[in-house]
Amino acid sequence: MTYLYPKEVIVIKQGKCVGTTKKWITFPQLQRTFSIILLACVDANYKFVLVDIGAEGHNSDGGVFKNSIFGQSLEKGTLDLPCPVEIPGTTKMLPFLFIGDEAFPLKSNLMRPYPGVALSKDKAIFNYCLSRARRCVENAFGIMASRFRIFRKPLVSSFETSTFTVAAAVCLHNFIKSAEEEVPSCERRYCPLDFAYNMSPDGYINDGRWRTEEALAINRLSRTGSNMYSRQAEETRRTLQNYFCHEGATAWQDAHIAKNGKK
Repeated sequence: MTYLYPKEVIVIKQGKCVGTTKKWITFPQLQRTFSIILLACVDANYKFVLVDIGAEGHNSDGGVFKNSIFGQSLEKGTLDLPCPVEIPGTTKMLPFLFIGDEAFPLKSNLMRPYPGVALSKDKAIFNYCLSRARRCVENAFGIMASRFRIFRKPLVSSFETSTFTVAAAVCLHNFIKSAEEEVPSCERRYCPLDFAYNMSPDGYINDGRWRTEEALAINRLSRTGSNMYSRQAEETRRTLQNYFCHEGATAWQDAHIAKNGKK
């Protein structure tokens, strides 16, 4: 499931990342509450392909991504990403892209939504397509947190032990997801078809069953990105926006935008 994104842009077949997000996990220690941050990249199969665990939650939101190994490597261009590819049906080239929400800065290799509410139709379509792609990472976090019940309440352990706990859960999640790929979908127990988001033929997104589980101790970080970005980053976003509105357009995205007041 590509959620309207061209596979050549997110390289789903090669198991590369479609989305990026940040969550935090709280746990009491010595009668105080601390938090650790899990910064993760997830592929279209809801498996973690890159994680950065252990930043302390009291750090400024704006410095979490910037100071992470992943953020620094992306900024320096040392991630050894795939080469740019041609967008289907066009002669335009796009770099390999990570997809994030408002918590992340806009960069040439990292797309985030347009800010604001009163957006043009083209920008609203871009945000809609971006939101659909981000469901992959929401699914991965939701599935893992729901299946590993230790995350149903604050972790009662040291900072180091809690970091190892999160890392172990990530590894086990990937292991089980990979093993289930060899099992018929109707026989899967860790992540049945209705447990994650799923899309109907007319483009309607059905919420996964993991959302009905009881409250989890994993929460979304607040906004960390800024509206400062390079001209190259904005050109990349505009190129992708044009693709969604023309060559990559679908009937249901127009219906969704029209339903929300964009003509």
